[in-house]
Amino acid sequence: MKHLLYAAAAAVAVAASSCSGNDDAVMGRIDVASAISSPSELKVSEIGKAIRYVPLATGDSFLVANRWKLRVVGDRAVVCNTGSSAAGAGSSVLAFDLADGRFLNHIGHAGQDPEAYRRPEFVTDSKGHTLFFRGVGDSLVRYDVDGRFLGAAPTSFPAAGQLPAAVVDTMRVYALTGFMEVPYLSAVFVGPSGVVADSLPIVRRAAADDPVDLGSIGGITVMKTPGLMRNSQQGLSGLKMDARPASYRSDDAPLWYTPEGDIHAMLAFSDTIFSVGCGREPRPVMVMDFGDRAYTAADNGRRDISDDDLIVSDIIESSDKLFLGVRKGWRTDDDERNFIGYYDKVSGTTRMTRAADGFVDDLTGFMPFYPVVAAPDGSLIGILTQEDILKWIEEHPDATVPQQLQAVADSEEEPNPVLVILK
Repeated sequence: MKHLLYAAAAAVAVAASSCSGNDDAVMGRIDVASAISSPSELKVSEIGKAIRYVPLATGDSFLVANRWKLRVVGDRAVVCNTGSSAAGAGSSVLAFDLADGRFLNHIGHAGQDPEAYRRPEFVTDSKGHTLFFRGVGDSLVRYDVDGRFLGAAPTSFPAAGQLPAAVVDTMRVYALTGFMEVPYLSAVFVGPSGVVADSLPIVRRAAADDPVDLGSIGGITVMKTPGLMRNSQQGLSGLKMDARPASYRSDDAPLWYTPEGDIHAMLAFSDTIFSVGCGREPRPVMVMDFGDRAYTAADNGRRDISDDDLIVSDIIESSDKLFLGVRKGWRTDDDERNFIGYYDKVSGTTRMTRAADGFVDDLTGFMPFYPVVAAPDGSLIGILTQEDILKWIEEHPDATVPQQLQAVADSEEEPNPVLVILK
């Protein structure tokens, strides 16, 4: 990997002219420790003006599986089925209309032919026009949101079949990060011909006198902790080998698009979010203050997460806010140790509440809201399952249930999830 980065850096002098970037980021301070020490009630009206419920249509050929990911691409809700479920749902990508939940089309298929993808996970370009999947061999296959095949191209770099973390115009952006070693984060920008245009070290390896001892690969325990938003699309993983300290990682790409078209990056267990672009140095735009309870990237692999450590499990960024899920310690069901909240980019304030309370819905008076996806149009999207709705009705028998949700609750079959769209 070290030689790979050296080679990428050497290419900058040749190809940096193909890059451009915006360098106007402003630093913001997210006071996580103080906000958690004084949690307060959060209301939906603080972050939006109107809620609507959009049940995704249910049908035998477009069932949402038991493990899935939601992406918003233009005016579509695109579901990646990654788990087993009823027939036809185990390995598919489904497009639904965000306006009314109608099923519109399948996108591509899994298989071994030239148009197939290995798995249904994808990344979109920054404009949301094209979906990129890992293809057969070393290829990337491309589809539009209507399911039309747009061609395939070799990945060329950095590894056969690796999916980029972002695509800006014709430039693919790969995130390189360490796991089971001293963590680091770099972004490598690769042009359409596979030539490296730029390589940016974002978070360098922490210097330490006690290097991570990998030892043997026997006796591995895999640990998982989900995000704290209801039906979160994020989470953390850890590997524990014998009596050695665990190594942890985020299950999600460390790069994401902002609504303004920028790319933000954050290494798991670090405290800083960077703006990155081809041909310019990474710039810190937000930094999280964990007080004296930070578990840092330098700690990763050298000590286990303690019950006092604050760790970020969810990050959802909208144009004016950054939403967070924060745990005290690794996975716990203790309501007093799990928090969600937001940082307001305009006012600079940070507010947190207990995760079990969510954002109290003072608009419709129904269930608490939990954002899991920020849509390009500024909407925040939460997810409800039939099980979530039935449990809430059982615990709140006097609650007035919105008509769309009552139909889902009354369904004798297990229907597809409901999107909660907050404008």
